[in-house]
Amino acid sequence: MFKHIYSAITGKCPKCKHTTLFATRFKINDVCSNCGVVFQDNNDGTWFFLLLLDRAFFIFPLVVLMYFGVDPKRIYIIGALLVIIFIAISPIRMGISVAIDYYLKSKLSK
Repeated sequence: MFKHIYSAITGKCPKCKHTTLFATRFKINDVCSNCGVVFQDNNDGTWFFLLLLDRAFFIFPLVVLMYFGVDPKRIYIIGALLVIIFIAISPIRMGISVAIDYYLKSKLSK
């Protein structure tokens, strides 16, 4: 699974390893132009993994800070930093979600 995640983070297809995953920095191609593997489908589960990553790495820390009563000014600052990080690592989180989805699909189809 980690080889699929690494190749997807670097913008490569998890199946054929050609650089065809991203159309732009913030948009994933629907299909690999080399091998034809579907990266995104309307009936696909990729959105679930992307949603899970977003919640785990960006919303959960803020909830924990609020739970422990951290000063609201610090929460705002940390929230702003998390938004900047969220935008900066968008290709990484999108690649991870595609890789996990591809890995599970390939295991279930065997």
